[in-house]
Amino acid sequence: MVVLYHDEAKVHFKKLLGSYAIDVIEFEIPCLTLGFNDRCSKSFKVRHLEREEVIFQWNMNEIKYSINKTKFVKREWDPLIFFKKTNYTFTFSIFNCNPFINLKDGRAITGTEIDLAKEMTKGFRVKYLMTGKNIADPWAYTREMVENGQTDMAGCSQYITNLWKHPNVDFTVNQNQICMTFLVPKAVLLSPYSFLFQTFQISVWLINIAAVVLFSMLLIFFFGLLHNIRELDCNKVFISLMRVYTAGGISMKSNTNNIVTYSKSFFMCLLLHSFLISIYYSAGLSSMLTSPRLSKHINTFEDMAALKITYQEYDDPFKKEFEMNSTLYHIFANLFQKGRREDTTLDGTEAIIVKTLENSFVTDVEGFDTEKLKKFKPLKECIGNYYMGFAIQKNSPFGKRFNTIATRMAANGIMTKWLKDQIFYNKKSQDPFFTTYFHETKHATINSERLFGAVIFLTIGYVIAIIIFILEIVNNRVRVKDIERDIDIASDEVLVVLEGATVVDKSRENMDVDDTMDKIDILEENTPWP
Repeated sequence: MVVLYHDEAKVHFKKLLGSYAIDVIEFEIPCLTLGFNDRCSKSFKVRHLEREEVIFQWNMNEIKYSINKTKFVKREWDPLIFFKKTNYTFTFSIFNCNPFINLKDGRAITGTEIDLAKEMTKGFRVKYLMTGKNIADPWAYTREMVENGQTDMAGCSQYITNLWKHPNVDFTVNQNQICMTFLVPKAVLLSPYSFLFQTFQISVWLINIAAVVLFSMLLIFFFGLLHNIRELDCNKVFISLMRVYTAGGISMKSNTNNIVTYSKSFFMCLLLHSFLISIYYSAGLSSMLTSPRLSKHINTFEDMAALKITYQEYDDPFKKEFEMNSTLYHIFANLFQKGRREDTTLDGTEAIIVKTLENSFVTDVEGFDTEKLKKFKPLKECIGNYYMGFAIQKNSPFGKRFNTIATRMAANGIMTKWLKDQIFYNKKSQDPFFTTYFHETKHATINSERLFGAVIFLTIGYVIAIIIFILEIVNNRVRVKDIERDIDIASDEVLVVLEGATVVDKSRENMDVDDTMDKIDILEENTPWP
């Protein structure tokens, strides 16, 4: 083959003289290419070169060849003609990555990339190479197949490879911006019955408990609650305190009116406090019914980092990328755990790296339990923006055709239509990802669970009332027994007093009798006998 350049031919003419036709001579400014079938003939030489003609020498005979530029213009390579003249088969490595490539029973059913690839390879002999489900990282696996020349093109490959520049792989023109983010656990509603205790903050509960304890100590040690109890009896103390806090009454020992006044003021303050607390609790209880509290409310990357939600990947490309960025990405690097992403437990402590399309579709969730995934939602923030495209071999002759078709499809809006169609067809399966709470719970009205909780709350009130009633009965019985015991003690004391008084009277009577008898004896002695 002889390569000729008419503009610079005279400059390089001396180099061409005597050169064999089998040699390939290249200059700086290419223009015309001339091919010969008899490439192995050593007697075929260039003898003369002009702007519009070339003289060759073949078997000692000169052949003049006029140069017609129209005949020597290089034709553009047409892959359709190439496939017609050859038995070449175009290979396309794919795996399941809905909505781009949707596989079913080992066959490519539909998908945005499948539709685009069919347009690109129209007229080709195409063979699809399915990547097995047991491949830990199908993106890297299919990309390596392209690098090694095992396949001509790979789908779903540009996402992960966009983090670096691959010298041995080219990519088709970028299509449809994609947001890479985390799929994190949804906010978990607290128990349907725990709203009874959510009205007050923990500090308010502690203050109320401390006030009850302090008031109880004041009643016991300063207000004479136990003035009728001779020995410390815990049961009686408890019953007495319960009667105080249930408005059953109190009996206080008071030598002055000041203590009574202080106690009345204290009880008045306690009554007002209880009144305010009850009103606030009722209002707070109503608000809790319609707006209950949540746990693990993750809306931002900061929330995820604060709760230490980890994530698993087969390799650490994200960790390397994160370490090159801000402090938040350093935290993500620390949350990274090496492992199969399919082994993520989905127990509320781990997240999954996914991509979102138009904030209405989540990709890369194949292989996970769909029921457990309902407890997860994507963050609206993006780790990075990536694009849909194909990985092809370096300097592939198909690249120009593929880019031209992809650009035309995007400009006409066909790519957007295909993508929206896939999102629409999968809308039902995607809806759980974009709800705020698990099971799509709505809290605009009081539902049956919370109404049942209110019934339980009312039942607890009735139970407390019954307990108070029983305490009052027990307290009355204790008081009756105390009174009976006091009466018995008083009766015994009276009897003792009465018995003592009777003995004294009898002794006095005996003394009087003795005195009388003594007097009689004296009189008898002093009285003469007749």
